[in-house]
Amino acid sequence: DTYGCHVKKLSYSIAAAGLEVLRRLREEKRLCFEPQDISEEYINAKRPEERNLWIDWKADDAAKISNLVRASNPYYLGARTRFEDQCIQIFSAELLSEKSTEPPGVIVSISNQGIDTACADSRLLRIRVLNCEQGVYPADEWARIFKILAKDRFL
Repeated sequence: DTYGCHVKKLSYSIAAAGLEVLRRLREEKRLCFEPQDISEEYINAKRPEERNLWIDWKADDAAKISNLVRASNPYYLGARTRFEDQCIQIFSAELLSEKSTEPPGVIVSISNQGIDTACADSRLLRIRVLNCEQGVYPADEWARIFKILAKDRFL
């Protein structure tokens, strides 16, 4: 799930848990308290820096990139990469089991499912939704509009 989907699912769980707490308060007239973690590490947890949101196609395996994409959307507006002179933000991607002999970052194929791109571990990552200066696009539509071809490369 993306960060946004996870937060939405979590909100439903929190509401259900709240109702259960109220039910128990009414029935048992007591609560079981647990100490809260208020350590410095918890309170002052660091947010990722901009440099941590960038994909390193030569070093990052497909799973790492997929995790970065999920973790950085929507709060950080996607995982970053470059295509030619543009910053591209990847909002949605899918880890594939297929492998490729192409170098990392090379677009292996483009279909209505997305843009299949080689990663450092030779596995493919299917980019489904991305953002560029001109707006947010399904990956295949972006490729068609901007005349992106197989063998082109993300940097």
